[in-house]
Amino acid sequence: MSKYQIRDAEGEVLAEDSFDTFDDANVWATQQEVEPGWTMFQQMGGEWVAARHDPLPD
Repeated sequence: MSKYQIRDAEGEVLAEDSFDTFDDANVWATQQEVEPGWTMFQQMGGEWVAARHDPLPD
């Protein structure tokens, strides 16, 4: 099981949860009510690594 975080464009943690698969975490991430520009991080080996980015609109 891996831990995931959603962070806003400034790096503030908006949500955190654990999932068995990246696919489950990805669905969770898209269901969060957050502003565009968020990034999903996955904890890997004690470090948080960016796993998905939702860019700010042009």
